[in-house]
Amino acid sequence: MVLSEPLLTIESLSKSFQQSQGAENILNDISLTLYRGSIVGIIGRSGAGKSTFLRCLNGLEKPDAGRILFGDQDLCQLNEVDLRKCRQKIGVVFQTYNLLQSKTVFDNIALPLILAGIKMPLLNQRVEAVADLVGLSDKLLSYPHQLSGGQCQRVAIARALAIETEVLLCDEFTSALDPETTLDILNLLLRLRQKLGLTIVLVTHDMNVIKHCADFVYVLDKGSVVEQGATIDILTHAQHPVTQSLLREFLKDQLPDFIVS
Repeated sequence: MVLSEPLLTIESLSKSFQQSQGAENILNDISLTLYRGSIVGIIGRSGAGKSTFLRCLNGLEKPDAGRILFGDQDLCQLNEVDLRKCRQKIGVVFQTYNLLQSKTVFDNIALPLILAGIKMPLLNQRVEAVADLVGLSDKLLSYPHQLSGGQCQRVAIARALAIETEVLLCDEFTSALDPETTLDILNLLLRLRQKLGLTIVLVTHDMNVIKHCADFVYVLDKGSVVEQGATIDILTHAQHPVTQSLLREFLKDQLPDFIVS
């Protein structure tokens, strides 16, 4: 891909948590750049620090050291009011959807707009616009329990996009979906990137997700970036043992059972 201007620049990010036996380092001196309109994969096994990294990006965790530059603002140095304003441009989608079961699709999508003080009729217009983007215009009066898993994830994506989002953070967001629905959701992200110019971060342990969507990949292991590169380069010339192991599992999944056995 042709790189555009940097949107998020992470410099020497470190984070630890205090445990009974002392401080445990979760992120170790991570530096990377997210370019506007790109799809970046953050891949690694459970415990690699992927989710903590994502929580630092959207301001839910404050790193011990380093900078997160969003445009010309360092998220790590903002006061609470300014941080909330910046976070309105950073949407997050989780594995478990996190939908309010007693609220309609319309109300779930509208929640961040209500919290931001957006009034009618702009609120209505925005909800209807993002619902149309994710293919849910006919489901606005439905409740989450009436939807499929894929439709629930579309609601979560629409909610994350409700307030003029520039960056979409996806945390293992396809883990609860079957392969066909996963492919459908990944294709939706590709369309949203094209229509909205979104910058998307995919945190996952699934190399299939990376192969289908990501332009660039960072491999995390024990809180450090151990390998990085364009997706095609990582898939064809992986150097680190962790990346190679993830690729072996990925390639095994592509082979018919009679060959694997």
